[in-house]
Amino acid sequence: MLAELLASDSPGALGPFGLTDSAEGKSVAEPLARWIVMARVIGAYGVNGWLKLEPLSAEPDTLLSYPRWWVATSTNEPADWVEFDCVEAKMHGGALLAKLAAIDDRETALSFRNRQVGLPRQALSPLDQGECYQADLIGWTVVNRSGRVLGKVAGWFENGAHPVMQLRADGEDADQGAVRLIPYVPAYIEALEPGTRQITVDWEPDY
Repeated sequence: MLAELLASDSPGALGPFGLTDSAEGKSVAEPLARWIVMARVIGAYGVNGWLKLEPLSAEPDTLLSYPRWWVATSTNEPADWVEFDCVEAKMHGGALLAKLAAIDDRETALSFRNRQVGLPRQALSPLDQGECYQADLIGWTVVNRSGRVLGKVAGWFENGAHPVMQLRADGEDADQGAVRLIPYVPAYIEALEPGTRQITVDWEPDY
């Protein structure tokens, strides 16, 4: 079953279940069509320009395989992207640590905080029709069958059997700081609507 949901040669690729007919042949997320967001800079590490990043894909070490990374020029969307050579990078607990060329001190590293880090779509393995990358769904609104807003997709992780969506609280639960984890499997994912950037799930707020 897992092989049907994930393209094994494409990091963070999701199968086509749940996609509506309107999605056929179209990019799942128009604003990020060219770039696959893989991580977000959350701070500096040390004093020599190392960045500390939060991985946003279910395979957090994916970026380690690429010698060049792209960083958004601002925290606003859409943003331009600048290419950097990755001098060195490694996992550190659940975070990524990276030394990018031309970032040589802590102050410069801190100026990149909250910037997105990604790869151009063409650098990754091509997807089959109807598939999408996990990063394409970040920022999408998740609602249940009753229309209750459960949150927005903030990231992913892999639990060993399947990808899991991490939701940032929204709607009625925003003030409570709720965080939800929903397995990305056919039993719970009912529909993806690219036009409205919405995912419908069979999931209740008190699960």
